[in-house]
Amino acid sequence: MDAIAAWGASIVPTVPEPTALDTRRRDPGNPHAQALLADMREDEIGLAIDVVLRIPDSGIGRVVAENGGSTTRAHRMLARKAHMAARLDPHASGCDGRRFTVNRP
Repeated sequence: MDAIAAWGASIVPTVPEPTALDTRRRDPGNPHAQALLADMREDEIGLAIDVVLRIPDSGIGRVVAENGGSTTRAHRMLARKAHMAARLDPHASGCDGRRFTVNRP
């Protein structure tokens, strides 16, 4: 049986993170993210977001499951993806409209 089962419902970010990316860019408590993101120009951030948006939702769910993450974690990652899409286009959903549940063996 697959580790991820697709649901038919739409993704609706339930935990809005309006400044998550910008917060991580300046977070002294997260030196790795700060080192990676702090000096990025807005156009570079846009290019990075484009890479994230090319990752299928099913791929995100699969990787979360394979690394011991929960359904909540998968949904949070998809909500972040949707938020990144909205940063580039306020009318974009950023997700392909599927939800996932992580099944544990």
